[in-house]
Order: sequence, then C-alpha cells, then structure tokens
Amino acid sequence: SYANVDQMPVIAVEFAHLREAGPASGQLTLLDTPGPNEAGQQHLRKMLTEQLKKASAVLAIFDYTQLKSDADEQVRNEIKEIAEQHKGRLFALVNKFDQKDRNGDGKEAVQSLVAEKLMEGLIEKNHVFPVSSNWAYLANRTKHEIAIHGKLPDFEKASWVIDFAEEAFGRRWESKIGNADIVLDSAGALWDDSGFHEPIEQVIRV
Repeated sequence: SYANVDQMPVIAVEFAHLREAGPASGQLTLLDTPGPNEAGQQHLRKMLTEQLKKASAVLAIFDYTQLKSDADEQVRNEIKEIAEQHKGRLFALVNKFDQKDRNGDGKEAVQSLVAEKLMEGLIEKNHVFPVSSNWAYLANRTKHEIAIHGKLPDFEKASWVIDFAEEAFGRRWESKIGNADIVLDSAGALWDDSGFHEPIEQVIRV
C-alpha cells in the first residue's frame, strides 16, 4: 500500500508553545518519518532521505526503558547511518523518563550514555534531552481544560484527570483537584518536570 504514497500527508495545527512568537518567526513543520520496521520500504526510504536533507533539525526518539536493549539497537543503527550527514543538526529525545526509579540513570547519566556510548560520539551530549511525553500531555491538557472551561471535567467521566492528579498530587489528590489555581500551578510544575521546555527552547525556537 505504501507504493502509492508520493508525498507526505500534511496536517496543520497550532503549536501552542509558539503562539506568542508571531508569524515573522518562520514556519514549523514536524515530519514523522518511518521507523525501522518501515524503513525497509525503498519507496519510503527515498522519501525519508529527501526530507531529511531539507530538515533544520533531526529529532531521534529513544525509549528510556529500552536504551540498553536489543529492541532499541535497530533504531540506533538506523540513526547512525544518517548521523554523519546531519552532524550538528541531530538531537535525541529520550522518552518515558518518568519511569525512572530510584536506581535508574539520571539526566546526566542518560545524556552521557546516549551521546558517548550508544551513539559513539555521533551526537553531542547537550543535544540529548530526557523527556516524558506522558507528563507533557497531562500538563498541557489540564491547562487547556482550565483555560476553556475554568475547571477540569469530572474524573469519573475522564480517566486522564486521575492520571494527572496522581502524578501532580500523589495519593491524596481528591482534596486538591477542585481548586483551579492549585491545579494550574501543579500543571506548570509537571510541564517543567516533563523536560520538553528544553528542546522547544534549544531546538525549535532558535
């Protein structure tokens, strides 16, 4: 079915974190490229190569829980193939950093592991960003709901509210979830903890 794909489909949406930047700052296009399981499709590989040549930045996505596994090795090998061509423009997002436990590698250790060992120096250490898309999603959805409705929906009808509350407040969340000011403050803290502000500032805004 991929044989009939001649160009990347495009979806236009507002990127809320750049809303205040204004139209003169340029256009942001995010291209979700084929993964390793699809990269064997020669039609897609050619399209991928052409798009990567035009890219201002290449974001490689790693899984924090799979960094040292064979499952992630194929991803790393794919990235190594293009790393030299995109040196200085290659960045890594290490997702699921929220799953780090007390014995897990911290931010500095993850940056060193990815840059120096796994990618063998093909990516700069300060180009590696441990992040949590789950925390970022929960924080932004919470702020959106408060901005639009002034409160969160009933947690019995929207299970994601419980997910946010448990991440933001811990087990004793029910006494706090009804206070919009406390919820907004906690959503801001959860966004900071997600780590996504760093790649947005250092990769996308620049």
